[in-house]
Amino acid sequence: MSKVDQLIARLDDGEKAIDAIDETIEILKKYKRSEILLKAAYDILAKQLESAYVLNLLEETAEYDEATCDGSCLIDDIAYLLDLPDTSEIS
Repeated sequence: MSKVDQLIARLDDGEKAIDAIDETIEILKKYKRSEILLKAAYDILAKQLESAYVLNLLEETAEYDEATCDGSCLIDDIAYLLDLPDTSEIS
């Protein structure tokens, strides 16, 4: 194998390594996002546990993404994360 071929092989290996790193970063971002959304879901469900009344969980709110979001917003964010249909498609 010539030196040029060796360099090309190393570059190819380097590109594969970069692709693997990029994929790992995307997985970590998705994991972090899932933690944020699970915490928001927990907060909304905890409101139900604390209430003597049945709450409309789609109207209850939680703080995430530096905003106050209701259960409707949360379910759409969860659907997007999990590649599920948007709630507008559910009837």
